[in-house]
This record gives sequence, structure tokens and C-alpha cells, in this order.
Amino acid sequence: MGKAEPESVGPSKKRKTCYAQKTPRRKSPTLGLNPHAPIGQSQETPQQIAAKRERAAMKVPIYMRLYMMRGALIFAPEKSIIRETFEKCIPTWIERKPRVQAHWSATLQTLEGHSDWVSSVAFSPDGKQVVSGSHDQTVRLWDTATGTALWTLNGHSCSINSVAFSPDGKQVVSTSRDHTVELWDVTTGAALQTLKGHSGWVKSVAFSPDSKQVVSGEE
Repeated sequence: MGKAEPESVGPSKKRKTCYAQKTPRRKSPTLGLNPHAPIGQSQETPQQIAAKRERAAMKVPIYMRLYMMRGALIFAPEKSIIRETFEKCIPTWIERKPRVQAHWSATLQTLEGHSDWVSSVAFSPDGKQVVSGSHDQTVRLWDTATGTALWTLNGHSCSINSVAFSPDGKQVVSTSRDHTVELWDVTTGAALQTLKGHSGWVKSVAFSPDSKQVVSGEE
């Protein structure tokens, strides 16, 4: 076989030149991208980022998710509904199970801070604070939502016997074995007054309904 030779162009033949018409380049749609994001940062909106993370989580095989949930059952209280319902789903290869309580605890907060017995406690009228008195000679104010200690009120020289909130929630009163009654400002934690006159341990105290007077009793 011979080689194919290019067609010769004679005087009677003209070479045709074809020009491809250029199609205008289409701009890709933004699909909700954030046009105001600085260069170098993600152009995705928070909704798109959240959706992407959700899709990534869903890629975890369902059997793996169920497997992890089954393993967590051993930490549920033994008499809880979820434990009794799915007891048979606990993996059999778990030989040594942790010791857990029988029922879910009803405890909301454990307020720690006193170094001795707590002798008296009272709620504020709105239920948002708690005042406690202790044998460590201090009065403490607590936030009931977070369990945070708001104030440590120092002023008594002996154990605290009784504490109370004023009806308007602005003051706290405390009594002590040091024969005194102390009035405290709830907002600042400052000592307002020291009421003296008792010759023995002051065992009980209460505010009047208008928060303007205090009554106390000694042993």
C-alpha cells in the first residue's frame, strides 16, 4: 500500500477555511453563595455549611450508629425504661459492665463550697437563688440554674444557725452562735447591718411581709 498523498491544490481549486463560531461562556450560578465573603474565606452560607455537615454525618453507616447506641446502654440506670426495653441489645462481648444506679437521679444541682455542715438553707422568692448557712461561719449565695456560687458572705465569728430571704428578694438575713444577726445585700454581697442584743445563740430569724423588719429568737 502506498502512502496517501495530500490533495494538491490547483489553480481551479480554492481551499475552504472554516471558522468555528465561539459560544459565549455561561456563568455558573451562585446557588446561594455569599458574594460578600472576603477572598480566601468560604463562599458558602451558614445554611450550606450546616447542610454539608449533616450529609457527612449521614454517610456514617447506619449499623455503626446503632452499634454506638447499643454500647451506650450499659451506662443507663438498671431500672430505667430504656435499659429494660433494650437490655437484649447490649453487645454480648462487653463482659465487665460499669456499676450504675438503679434509677435516674432526681438531683438537679449539687452545690459545693462549704467546708463544714450546712445548717440552714432558703430559696429567694423568684426561685432563682439559694442562700445557705454553714458551721464554717459563712453564708453563701448560689445561682439555682447553673449552681454557681455568687457570693460568700463573711462576718460571723461562729457557726451559722439560720438564714432567710426577704420577701422582696433584695436582702438576706443570717443568725449565728456568736449572738448576732447580720443583714446582707443580695446584689453586692455587702453587709448592711449587724444586729446585736442577744445573750445566747440566735437560732431563728424571719422577715416581715414588707421586708422592713426582722424578728429573731435565741436559744
